[in-house]
Amino acid sequence: MGSTQSGAARYADRPSGTNLTACPGSSLATFLVKRPDQLSAAFEKHVHEDLRRDLGGVVLLCNGYTADQVKGWSSKLDCPVMFVGCYGVIGWCVEDKENVEFEEKGRGREFGSPGAPEIKLGITVVVVRKSSKKKKCPVLSFSPETVPKAADGATAHILMGSVTHQATIDKLLTSPDHCVCNGGCCKEVLEWSNGDGQWVDKGFGTITFFVTESTMVNVCISYSVWDTCGLPAFKSEAMEMVQSLPENYAPVFVGSYMCFCRGINTFGCYNKESSLLAELCGKDLPSFGMFCCGEIGNNETQNPNGWNSQTPASENSSYHTFTTCYLVYAEKIAEAPAGGGIRGLCCAPKEEGPIEVIQAVPALQRSHTSGAITVHQSITERDLEFTFEPPATSTYKDFQRSVNFADVAHPAAPVINFWVWDGGMTPEECYSKSKPNPEVDIFLSHSMKQDMRTPVFAMRESNQYTLHKVADIFAGSWGIVSRKVASGEIREDQVMEKLQSLTYWCDTGCVDHSDTAKKMYILKAHLEDFVANAKHVICLLSTHYFTRAWCLYEFCCAVKCCKGRRIDQYLVISTTLLTWFEREAQRVVDSVVNASFENSSCFDSADKKLIQNKINAEFKSVAHFNRLVKFVACALGAKANLCWAVELFPGRFLDWGDAASRCGFPDLAAVLQAVDLKDLRKRAMEAVPDAPGATSAKERIVWLESNFSSDWFIRELEPLVVRELDNACAEDQPSP
Repeated sequence: MGSTQSGAARYADRPSGTNLTACPGSSLATFLVKRPDQLSAAFEKHVHEDLRRDLGGVVLLCNGYTADQVKGWSSKLDCPVMFVGCYGVIGWCVEDKENVEFEEKGRGREFGSPGAPEIKLGITVVVVRKSSKKKKCPVLSFSPETVPKAADGATAHILMGSVTHQATIDKLLTSPDHCVCNGGCCKEVLEWSNGDGQWVDKGFGTITFFVTESTMVNVCISYSVWDTCGLPAFKSEAMEMVQSLPENYAPVFVGSYMCFCRGINTFGCYNKESSLLAELCGKDLPSFGMFCCGEIGNNETQNPNGWNSQTPASENSSYHTFTTCYLVYAEKIAEAPAGGGIRGLCCAPKEEGPIEVIQAVPALQRSHTSGAITVHQSITERDLEFTFEPPATSTYKDFQRSVNFADVAHPAAPVINFWVWDGGMTPEECYSKSKPNPEVDIFLSHSMKQDMRTPVFAMRESNQYTLHKVADIFAGSWGIVSRKVASGEIREDQVMEKLQSLTYWCDTGCVDHSDTAKKMYILKAHLEDFVANAKHVICLLSTHYFTRAWCLYEFCCAVKCCKGRRIDQYLVISTTLLTWFEREAQRVVDSVVNASFENSSCFDSADKKLIQNKINAEFKSVAHFNRLVKFVACALGAKANLCWAVELFPGRFLDWGDAASRCGFPDLAAVLQAVDLKDLRKRAMEAVPDAPGATSAKERIVWLESNFSSDWFIRELEPLVVRELDNACAEDQPSP
């Protein structure tokens, strides 16, 4: 690392009260301050003088501070400076002498999480040494074209990109020439221009690490919160990674990029994962990073990725949600530092880790093996030979069952097991979760299995698809209950009680798959009854939802049942996490444009024959059915994504106007394209502003619904949807 010292002697040669990166010869130093006026003094103390004399770049990750508030200090640095506006920061605090997590107050409440209760302003500083051919050090870059490649010796990148610059991020994630990426989506990335004396919007920034003889770099993802032994999953996953280190290497720092719905939103306390890291490696081991609006990391199949592996980004980099993505940088040492520092696990024999963690089963979301398959309404030609004779006086209520919120909508291990396609609960176990119920709150329409062609690699994994499905059931349910708060039907403090009382019909648990004849009768005779008599329908909009025949039919059944109801409140499009990223959202839009019953798929051809017979009986033609699917999907998709377009990135709404044009719906396209998103955002921010280090995103979403979205939908979109519905339904089969 450029120093003649080695081992414990080198780490001891640093000011007291500093972390490991303040050592002489360090290629990177990092610390966190709570105020901009602390930057100069902290820089002098926590960055060794030999690094200060050889600056290669500085990154400022800021929570609650603007770029202009750190402009004065940044302008004095003779090196590239990157400003990253964050949803929260992670770093080694110079006052607390340990790693802390400063989350944006209230962030996560827009998804139903509690949100951090306090404002915690902070600036995490990352300083890198100037790199050269003789001495490879981490390098900053501000565009994909300038990021070092594997051929240049790179082994991994920390990538930070604005949510509005995902197309730029994708250039790195999909590149076979670049290495595995770690990081996440932030608010903004700026570069200080000394020549212009101002910040320049880049929307993209990386820290690249290289293969050297004295360093090891690896990346890993914590997919879950608790493992099956009830221990924090992060601890066992971090231990697994560090224990794989070659002999005579020890971690020096950790890059930590965490979903903003983790942290206090998940654990109920501050600094949980940071404290677990300290338990493993000591308080002197610093971490740096941020809370993300979507994380970037390796895939489950290579977790951890491997030390200095140089794995291509195109093979092992993906967007993620609800994860912690971390990078560990380790150095070769002749001996372990004495007392504190890198201690315990990092320098201990591999078998000497805490026994309760070593023996812990990996988190459930990562431990499914091949097993029983939960069947999704699948039938065969042979099944049609069986008949079921219902009682003469029976109605749909005699066959309707429901499952509870706790069984299907809470992102916990047993619920994941209920939904997972391969290796989860058996059909019999799923069915045992349901009970007869003549009055059901929510009908769930979904695609059982993940889309193996989705552009986000992580979503091709059954466990991740299932986790995101559960999160979207929660999000859709929370939205339904939140509207009851807005209308005055229930109080704010009754939200969780109401959520936990919700009941759901779903094919996974409410049909006995062992009784084929009865199952066939129920699906043929009463599926539409279940839809019509539910108080709400939640469509879990995955990238392949509109390619599945059953989903198309359930969607149109719900549309038919909208007469006399608020369409957008009865038929809820939940697309928060299943299609959170831009490439996924565009894939959904494309699937709507190309939606066609003729080209849709089923698990068995007999399914499709059954559905086609129902379409022929209920709609004027298959062509009318297809048009209705596309039209209503564009209208409701736009409505569902309007709040996210105003709050985060406009493409979530603009894509639907484009879809309406591509489908040949000029009147619908005109309505959608007439919405002025910039003006809406300005009005929303003026009405419900953010305080520094805090967000009022949830309140803005409520404001937008109350002051624009609801009336706009009723006035502009609902008449068009009703017109299309009337035109599509068979004359002898009027809509309910």
